[in-house]
Formats: sequence, C-alpha cells, structure tokens
Amino acid sequence: MAPASSQGSADGVVAQAEDVVRDAWLRALHGECEQTAAEMQAASARCDAARRNLAAALLGRDPGAIAVAYADLEGGLVGARIAMRAYRQAREALDWQLSVTYRQADEHVGRGWTLGKPDETASGRRRRRTVRALLALGWLSQRVASSLVHLTAGLAAGLAAGRRL
Repeated sequence: MAPASSQGSADGVVAQAEDVVRDAWLRALHGECEQTAAEMQAASARCDAARRNLAAALLGRDPGAIAVAYADLEGGLVGARIAMRAYRQAREALDWQLSVTYRQADEHVGRGWTLGKPDETASGRRRRRTVRALLALGWLSQRVASSLVHLTAGLAAGLAAGRRL
C-alpha cells in the first residue's frame, strides 16, 4: 500500500484529470447546443421566407407556383423539426451533465462539513458560499434553458400546424 502522502497526491492528480475531462465535455456539449440553436434559427428563417412565398403565390392564384411554394414550406417545416429535435437532444445532454456536475460539486462542498471537519476560516466560509451560489445559478440557468426549449418546441409545433404567430 502506498504511503498516505503519495495516495493523497495521486487522488489529487486523478481529481484534476477528471475536472479537465468534465470541463472539456461541458464545453463540447455547450458548443453543440449553440450550433444546433443556430441551425434552428436558420430553419425558422427559411420557414418564414417559404411562408411569405406561399402567401405571394396564393395572391397570384397560379396553381404551379402555389404547389412549389407549399412544397418549399413543407420542406422548411421538416428541417425546422429536425433542427429542433437536434437542439433538444443536445440541450438534454448538457442539462444532464450539468445536473451531475452540480450534484458532485454539492457533495464535495458538503463532505468536509459532514465529516466533522468544518472549515471555520473566513476563506472557507466564503468558498462554501461561492460554490453554493454557483450551484444555485447553474440550477436556475438549467431551468430557464429547459423552459426556452419547451417554448421553442411549442412555437415550432404551432408553425407546423399552420398557426400564425
């Protein structure tokens, strides 16, 4: 068995490596969310243009132009649904990973206190307050983002059903 000091050092190195991997994974998931959100916005813009083209074709009363414009709108709506689904999946993956990260951080912060070794220094109290505030902020941002996904899904469903906004 390794001496206590080398064991603690090895645990610290492993913990740092886990932090690096987790941070890289969170950045990758966040980047995926940003990319899919941009794709969703582009798909929405294509739907808006197709809807305007259909309106113009309907005013012109040309059956061929109406059919083409309607097909373009249908294609745009399919693309919007795909983009929305991709965004929702990316966001759910990020939300899940953030939830795990927040839970692990909260357990880590509480561990020193519950093991009967409270850090009574001012810096320790300040550090605990900071981590708890970050955890609360993370939880709040996770809920807001989740609400935005549901709102976006509702808007896309409304567009698919032909409702005007």
